[in-house]
Amino acid sequence: MSKYPIVTRLNAERIADLLRAVPVEDRRRLQVPDRELVQERRGGTFDSQAFDNECAALEVAWKDMAGKHPDWTVEFLEIQIAGPLFGAVNKLPIDLREDEDFWRYLALFPFRWYLLAREPELQPQDYGGLHGRATSGGGGTEDGSESVSNTAMQYQLIYRTYLIGKAMRDESQADAFARRDSISPGGPVTDVWQSHIVRVRIGRIGQVAHALVDRVASRSPTEEQLSFARKLAKALTRLKNNISLDIKDKRETDQIVAQQ
Repeated sequence: MSKYPIVTRLNAERIADLLRAVPVEDRRRLQVPDRELVQERRGGTFDSQAFDNECAALEVAWKDMAGKHPDWTVEFLEIQIAGPLFGAVNKLPIDLREDEDFWRYLALFPFRWYLLAREPELQPQDYGGLHGRATSGGGGTEDGSESVSNTAMQYQLIYRTYLIGKAMRDESQADAFARRDSISPGGPVTDVWQSHIVRVRIGRIGQVAHALVDRVASRSPTEEQLSFARKLAKALTRLKNNISLDIKDKRETDQIVAQQ
């Protein structure tokens, strides 16, 4: 059976420590001792060279967008790159995509450029690490640690961006990721896509994410969008416990969201 690379939570902290120990300009190319901190797990095939090439192409696209649009924030750039990132990762076997340790590998190795660009502070939740400090432990385990807790995966940058791309995708449109532009660069992109879609799982329920974004996009100015998005997301979060929204088509979902 094939193998694929993984990084445990504890080893993710060790890698992050190595990155923090060098100047910011050197972190992108820092050579990490793979044999010590990257392990392998049996499962689906992972072509590291092919995937590295896709990640490199995404890095070029990110830098190109940032250069052409200096007014775009990193929060807005995240939404712009979500579709292509989703497309690259979604090609991988399902057992890789279901493995949290693999997502940590993606953040700290092929997508390190993105991690450093979007979350340069390298907080534990950004790469799927640990809150607190591990005092001991070896072999990639977390045994012997004190005052340590796991970070939530929905905050992990690569996984979060992947989920945004997944929620955004609409195969009924010529451009499946056209909703990346629904909220303007100065609008509440983080509130809408992260807080109200990914973190509360609205993005995984049928057509709800599309209907929510469309309704928010119809509002202006930015302050009104923000308040409206929060109220609507709160109502939909309550509603999803009583109505099977995942079986509704777009027309039915739009009607339900309009009523809210």
